[in-house]
Amino acid sequence: IKDYKQDTLIYVNYLNTGLEGAIRSAFNRQLVLTNVEIDQGLFNLVTYNADAYKNLTMTFNPNVDQAINKEKAQLLIDLGRVNLKDFEFRNHDYNRGSEEFYNINRGEIDVDLLDIAKDSVVLGQVNFDSTDIRIHIFTPEGMDTTLTAAEINEAIDSTRKRNPFFLSARKINFNNGNFQLDNNFRSPNWNQNYQRINYDHLLLNEVNISVDNFELHDLAFAGQNLFLAFENPAGFVLEHLRVDNAIVDSTQVALQGVDLLTPTSTLGDTVTFKFNCYESWR
Repeated sequence: IKDYKQDTLIYVNYLNTGLEGAIRSAFNRQLVLTNVEIDQGLFNLVTYNADAYKNLTMTFNPNVDQAINKEKAQLLIDLGRVNLKDFEFRNHDYNRGSEEFYNINRGEIDVDLLDIAKDSVVLGQVNFDSTDIRIHIFTPEGMDTTLTAAEINEAIDSTRKRNPFFLSARKINFNNGNFQLDNNFRSPNWNQNYQRINYDHLLLNEVNISVDNFELHDLAFAGQNLFLAFENPAGFVLEHLRVDNAIVDSTQVALQGVDLLTPTSTLGDTVTFKFNCYESWR
């Protein structure tokens, strides 16, 4: 499936699924798919320069500005178990200056509900094995370089009308993954031989994460029974971080019931960071 600029929006080499009660569900605006299998696929979300919305919206609803103030017809989708193999998800926003790549070797996702009208996703169990995540932040074309990332996002958000995004998952397991962040907007010059952790150019290997009752409201998230472990090429090793309850939003990071262990240190009890906005927390 190509987007309105004739670039790839969705590609699937192999797809297998079943429809449950398709005719009855169509009248009720409820779609139930069973045992979805995808082998070698790509979902390519792009917000092109000067566009207010992503290519998915611009392709299927080009008059979104006129329609967005109207009440949307409810469409509920239940995908059941989704099995992914060699699947890549991309999210590029050339107005904000960000590129995200999620390469999933194997994944299993129980999708309980997709509510298109309310921008809401409810998941059950989520398992990802050997997944690579890469995030690249750069200076948007034509953007005033004196602005901070927070000021850029605020300027862009003021031009977009949307529902707050909500995602929940009963259980998430992320096993043996890798994470790479390159923030060339804030730190364009970087010496790769630098032997300390650089949070603008961060590389984490052997990343393992598990969390229960995960909830994401736009940029605020919370979860229970959080476990995190990783290694960094500069030599830092987090053997484990366990947290009973975690809350992260634009003004705080609150970790209750902390048990943190590295080869040379331990940390327990409750840890709280307060800040004015995400941009001020480095």
